[in-house]
Amino acid sequence: MEEQEKETYPAPEAPGSVEYDLGSVSWHSVPADDIIGYRVYKKDAEGKEFNHIASISSHERKNFYDDKAEKGSAYYITSVNIAGKESEKSRIVQDE
Repeated sequence: MEEQEKETYPAPEAPGSVEYDLGSVSWHSVPADDIIGYRVYKKDAEGKEFNHIASISSHERKNFYDDKAEKGSAYYITSVNIAGKESEKSRIVQDE
């Protein structure tokens, strides 16, 4: 993709239906042909910022298991398109 095309290419929608259950974060795919993957962000219970912890291909299951999950951990997902643009964050889910 040309640089000029990337600049005018819109950012994708954020993933929907984000859920958290026993260390597993899942979401619904974004219904667009130009999505290449998803990014998972996490904030630890005592953390102040979210950090990128995983990238999931659009061809993989829309699920991430965090073996370091702990009470108070919070997560959100973004989608990424072929231009490399990232969506707004999904709703934040948390281990209560």
